[in-house]
Amino acid sequence: MTRLLFALTLLYLLLPACTNKRQPQPYEGNWTQVTRINNAYVIYIPCALDLRKMKVTDSAIHEVLPMEVNDSRIVSTTPVNGGYRLKGKESVYTFKWLDQQKGTAEWTIQYSPSSPEETVVFVDDDHEKDFEKVHQPESDCANNADTR
Repeated sequence: MTRLLFALTLLYLLLPACTNKRQPQPYEGNWTQVTRINNAYVIYIPCALDLRKMKVTDSAIHEVLPMEVNDSRIVSTTPVNGGYRLKGKESVYTFKWLDQQKGTAEWTIQYSPSSPEETVVFVDDDHEKDFEKVHQPESDCANNADTR
């Protein structure tokens, strides 16, 4: 009986620790930039460049820009104006839902205190398939080939 009581007590104490997992924040996940064309957001695919994407975790942001990659370790996260401010050593990312049902969010990004803020709209992975993909016209691509 003592062993059974001990086992039940141990189970009672350990079970909450196993099931008490951290809930992901709304800004966490994979994001793809969307562009407004004719009053609708689309995923605009530029010539010979990567799509702008971000992977956001509770501790870091990995951002793939069209011509470079940017990594930032998150130092602090603060709720602000219905969204969140994620502060890195130099950079600041501010997240706010535009339309949670459609998975679109506005990200305001400042890479350093001396750089300007940039506001970009992204869609999360769960909703990316709902957006039309528009390729940059080939006529524009031919002009870009000369500058590479």
